[in-house]
Amino acid sequence: MSDGNLNSGWGAGWIIYKDRDQDGTLSTEDTILRVRGKLFSSSDQGSIIPSPKRKQIKFNEFGQVYGTFLQFKISQAKSPESIADAKYICIASGGRARVDKIACSAK
Repeated sequence: MSDGNLNSGWGAGWIIYKDRDQDGTLSTEDTILRVRGKLFSSSDQGSIIPSPKRKQIKFNEFGQVYGTFLQFKISQAKSPESIADAKYICIASGGRARVDKIACSAK
């Protein structure tokens, strides 16, 4: 999900759903599993930025991610102290996720 106005990336919120018709968009046939609303009012409060840039992540029936591995950089309020506190969620193409203090590598 993207929020061009706030530039906080997925910090604008997200929806997790089962895409029954596999068309990549939420429709009435799909089942909503979880909704997370806005976490930050502006990018100055924090951000969740995926790399490579993605608006959605798709998993197959085995829990594997479609496409390559990705990372989310989670940053809190912009200040010298918070830069060192950034966290990364690394998701391997096999679907395994981990949290780290350094940027992910394609392993």
